[in-house]
Amino acid sequence: MISATVFGSGFAAGAAVMILAWIASLVRRDASLADIAWGPALAAIA
Repeated sequence: MISATVFGSGFAAGAAVMILAWIASLVRRDASLADIAWGPALAAIA
C-alpha cells in the first residue's frame, strides 16, 4: 500500500514536470503540432 502511494505521487510529479516542460516549449514559440497535441492529452490523463 505504501509503495502504491509512492508510485502514485511519483507519477503525478513526473506528469507535472512534463506539463511544465510543455508550457515552456509553448513559451519558446517553437512548439510543434505534436507538442501542442500531447500537452492537453497528458493533462487530461493526469
